[in-house]
Amino acid sequence: MVKELDNFIDGLLSNLEKRQREILVERYGLKDGESKTLQEIGDSFGITRERVRQIENQGMDKLRTLLDEKQVDKLIDPAKVHLASSGGLRRDDLFIQDLKHLTAKENWPNFFDRKLRFLFVLNGEPKFSESDDQLHDFWYLSEDTRKKALKKIEEVYDFCKKSGQDKIIGQKIHLTRFSNLPAINFLSLSKNFDVNVFGDFGLSHWPEINPKVISDKAYLVIKKHTQPLHFREVTEKINKLEFDKKKAYPQTVHNELIRDNRFVLVGRGIYGLREQGYEPGTAREVLSRILKKNGPLNIEKIIELVQKERFLRENTILLNLQNKRYFEKLPDNRYALIKEA
Repeated sequence: MVKELDNFIDGLLSNLEKRQREILVERYGLKDGESKTLQEIGDSFGITRERVRQIENQGMDKLRTLLDEKQVDKLIDPAKVHLASSGGLRRDDLFIQDLKHLTAKENWPNFFDRKLRFLFVLNGEPKFSESDDQLHDFWYLSEDTRKKALKKIEEVYDFCKKSGQDKIIGQKIHLTRFSNLPAINFLSLSKNFDVNVFGDFGLSHWPEINPKVISDKAYLVIKKHTQPLHFREVTEKINKLEFDKKKAYPQTVHNELIRDNRFVLVGRGIYGLREQGYEPGTAREVLSRILKKNGPLNIEKIIELVQKERFLRENTILLNLQNKRYFEKLPDNRYALIKEA
């Protein structure tokens, strides 16, 4: 298929007038892998965009009259078979990638992807759907398949939107409902779905799927780590994960952690998430909250409970418990919160 593809396209193009051939080569990136716009080609030839379009259409029409059906079928049948095995349609970049994997890499002709796309468009099969605000470019075998895919995409989108981030990302309730391969392939066509750097699926506009600001990136990092982190560690992880290639800086991250109430300072420069059970407050306030909730406790239990919320030294805890305005030591050596505190 590989060598035949090169020879087939070269042979076809040799039947065109020079300008027709040059315009098609530039439009489809057959020479350098760069597809030029009508305007770019028009500027280089000193003609209008519309004239470029006319010459392109004339060239394509002429080539279609020269197509050898048997030879074309031989070239594109493997692609159609693979497309059928994927549910009858496939996102453009994934489809071309799949076809590359069906051949040995060292045998790929130059600009293999451009030449395949050119052949498909010329033949009119598989059918091509151009990208828009909602969908990526994709190839499909039949109109029924295309409609089926769009219906499934709409169904999953409505389900995710109604269920919300917690149930989709946290509980992954979609897996039992949309687990078959064709459905997953259909969803890849839509720009409304995405997978974050941790492999979580969801709607592309959700902050946990595509975090845009530092605070959302920090939130996702700490949430996935499941334990509090120093703001410098958070910065390092953000940069390592490369959410959007924008570099994060420690002071910027620290400032965002301070001002966002999702984060709780649990030690010197160390932050946890409020949703993970950490609550804001000074050491004394943490002690007061624990004793109010649990009643009198011995020092070992107090230290255990405090250190679930704060990275405090035992001496710091003991020192705060000596504040007789708020705490008292009972005869059995337990500590209690003074009622008036």
